[in-house]
Amino acid sequence: IGALIYRTKRAGSQAVNGSGNVSETQHATCQITTEELVASAQATVTRVLTGACIAEAVDQRLQSLENLFQIGIDEINQKLNILLRSSSSRLQSLGDAGRLDVDPRQAEVDRMNNTISDISTAQATIRAFTHFLRVEHFDDKMSQWGSRGYLRSPNVQVGPRGYAMYLKVIPRDVQGDKVFVSVGAGLTRGEYDASLTWPFALKYRVEILDHSEEGYRHDLSGATFDPLDYRHYAGLWKRPITTLGNDDNIALVNIKIPANIILYSVNRRSDYFSSSDNGNRKYLWQGSLLIKLTVYL
Repeated sequence: IGALIYRTKRAGSQAVNGSGNVSETQHATCQITTEELVASAQATVTRVLTGACIAEAVDQRLQSLENLFQIGIDEINQKLNILLRSSSSRLQSLGDAGRLDVDPRQAEVDRMNNTISDISTAQATIRAFTHFLRVEHFDDKMSQWGSRGYLRSPNVQVGPRGYAMYLKVIPRDVQGDKVFVSVGAGLTRGEYDASLTWPFALKYRVEILDHSEEGYRHDLSGATFDPLDYRHYAGLWKRPITTLGNDDNIALVNIKIPANIILYSVNRRSDYFSSSDNGNRKYLWQGSLLIKLTVYL
């Protein structure tokens, strides 16, 4: 915002009243101009003079008026500068998190995808592998796909020389009069199967991530899945073999969420941005669904 500039114009007129006194009226107009602010102020000073017109006295009054205008202008400039600095600081602090086109979870994805890190739990700190899967146009798939339609992710190698897994997503899992979104994980043939221990015994968890601002998030998480608790599904944890051209073991559903929760839960970004502003939802970012797979090593 540019500095404020003021200009003054003077004009006057004289008249003789019935008593023979000279009445002089002086007008002063102040024009305040800035890129964002245009204001004008007009002042009229009238003085009844006895005998001759004393223009010097009027000039002094007008000078005092100009000084008052200048003080007011300086105060406005100061307040505008404070407001500008405050707004700039707020926008800087928001960073990418304040941009409507950047998923608030993207930094987490960039930092942790396909990595092994230490995760603290209530019992201990353990090593875990993390993988993210983003399913684009998921809102369209929910409304248009049939109940038997599903997506299979690319193979996921669990760490260096680790097991090969995949994620299976059913956008429209119809059960009676209810519709769910179902996500599960399974094993598939991998490059290092011959050197791994079988049956597969690693615990894992599947989550659907919330795109709200940090502090407002509630990720949808299935229970931590322990293959040893599902011995009646022993065939699912054996080393995968190719059967009729299929390298996959069957994937168990690990999380099942009512479709309405995915479609309509309100996104919370900050005090300034909400789902009504940007069209996103808690579990859909620009129509995409973000899934997180965690395997405990």
